[in-house]
Amino acid sequence: MSAKTSILHPTRELLSTWREGDAEKVLAMIDRSDATFPGGGGWQEDAEEIERWLRHGDQIAAYVTEEGDRIVALCTLMVRPDQLEGSYIELLICDPEFHGKKHGKSVLHAVVEHVYRAGIGKVDLGTWAGNMKAVPLYKRTGFMWQPGSCVHMENFTPAARQHPLGAPFFARHDWYSDLQRPVDLVEDLVTRGKVKVYEYLWRAADGDFLRMVFDRQSWRPIEVETPELTACVTLPDEKLVAGQPHRVKWQITNSKSKPVQVFLAARGEPGMEIAHRQSLELSGSAAMEAQVTVDPEIVEKTRPPRAAVLTTELMFGNREIELAAGIDVVQAVEISIEGPRALILPTEPQQARLTLRSHLDRKCVAQLRLRPVHNLELKRRSVRV
Repeated sequence: MSAKTSILHPTRELLSTWREGDAEKVLAMIDRSDATFPGGGGWQEDAEEIERWLRHGDQIAAYVTEEGDRIVALCTLMVRPDQLEGSYIELLICDPEFHGKKHGKSVLHAVVEHVYRAGIGKVDLGTWAGNMKAVPLYKRTGFMWQPGSCVHMENFTPAARQHPLGAPFFARHDWYSDLQRPVDLVEDLVTRGKVKVYEYLWRAADGDFLRMVFDRQSWRPIEVETPELTACVTLPDEKLVAGQPHRVKWQITNSKSKPVQVFLAARGEPGMEIAHRQSLELSGSAAMEAQVTVDPEIVEKTRPPRAAVLTTELMFGNREIELAAGIDVVQAVEISIEGPRALILPTEPQQARLTLRSHLDRKCVAQLRLRPVHNLELKRRSVRV
């Protein structure tokens, strides 16, 4: 453990070490902290409700720090039923008397460690933009501010530590103290072409480094870099039109002095047509291309991440690397209908607007059939724009 993280306070996992009186101590700390939240916290009213919430709710972990006979900080973790690959921090709270003394940092660090040990790749939380003290803390712990949100933050450091390139790197270096990133109060808006990403860079004192770029749609890396290699997969856009071929590109760089045997295999989920395999002996850099086509009838996912995922399996010498690009599938022509109200009254004429929008980059001809049912009479009027 690095010198920076060794100054953290000891933590206790509350759910597995529950003690008599813990509920009362948590309630007392929450009552003292209530005024620090905009509009007040609106917490549970008594110790019995606190215990029911913590021990019999959706939390899978709850870490606290303690001073004497007082609980002074609490961070709770839950797994959302609709997200098999992610988790969520429901609450991070600290007694105002102990603000600035690293108690909040300690319980947050412990929860992120718990996520990693549980084999979960992602942890989220929500706060507000004016939370001047907490947002920099979250960013230093690997959380990224999702652009366009107020304020949803996503942390992929557990996935980075579980990655085949990350595991050996973090066996030598500290994931927290070696993370290089700005912590200003702005959204983390980073793109690779038309693909939105989050970029992580860890740089150790001895010059060793690891850079991982996570696709915001697939929740997995699309680019990795170490002193020995660089590998990335690129799509022309994160939104791809179904039924049309699209180019996939890979760029691989061998920074070693000797050639390395490289094998690449690309595969898509059901409803995606791509089957590309290639092997080569690599010195320097190499670029590869293939085509991917998404079936217009591809089944929509019901759980996040909802993107269709194109996976690249790469063997770089004896290193196994996986990259994953997420695709937001759009139909060639999008159809929407707007009516004045849901209920159509008998004998009363009403207007409905039917809109067709093409996502193609060229002119096309669309055939549309409208069929009235249940004794409706339909009069058509076309408008060309």
